[in-house]
Amino acid sequence: MEWISLVISVVGLIATSIGAWLAYVTFISPLRRFKWYLRKPDKWEKEFEAKGSEFYRPKQHPEFQIVRSENPTVTGFTQPWMKKYPDMEHNQSYIVEVRFHGTFLMSELFIALDGWRYFVPVPRVESAGLPPHLSTDKDTRTFHYDELQVRLSRIIGDYYRMDTIEQFAKAHKIPIRQSVRWWQKPVQVVLSVWYRVRRKAAEK
Repeated sequence: MEWISLVISVVGLIATSIGAWLAYVTFISPLRRFKWYLRKPDKWEKEFEAKGSEFYRPKQHPEFQIVRSENPTVTGFTQPWMKKYPDMEHNQSYIVEVRFHGTFLMSELFIALDGWRYFVPVPRVESAGLPPHLSTDKDTRTFHYDELQVRLSRIIGDYYRMDTIEQFAKAHKIPIRQSVRWWQKPVQVVLSVWYRVRRKAAEK
């Protein structure tokens, strides 16, 4: 009878695991799952469609795909952070789409630099937002990468003689910003209030 109890326990454990997995797949949004899979770039593979275009997918979750547009959106793309590459005329930007069972989830803009020696994300842009009376002819925009761009680039990026997107960002003086975790937001609010209280107390 002991072996029967053991079999029942094993079957129950398997059923519980399957139920937990189904609940995860059902209730966790596909985009959140995709971002989780990006954490392990070695678990992704490159495949080719019948017409020759390439795409990337997780080995164990082929329902997710990263697909690059075949045609560039802009040719001669330029921004201040770019170095003077030998082939500047053919810098081309491309839309990179994330799909789930063929359905569009999100997109990111990448750029092919120096005759496709590099293929990297286009950095996020922030403006200084100067008032009109302080505005100048100088470009006051700032550029940075975020974690999502970095993780995408680890899968589909090319860096010529560099090994990582981090090395490329450092060479081009593009900072990489870490995402704010859910538990950090309340801490930031508390610290902000605390600093304001201290400042007001110092002014009295």
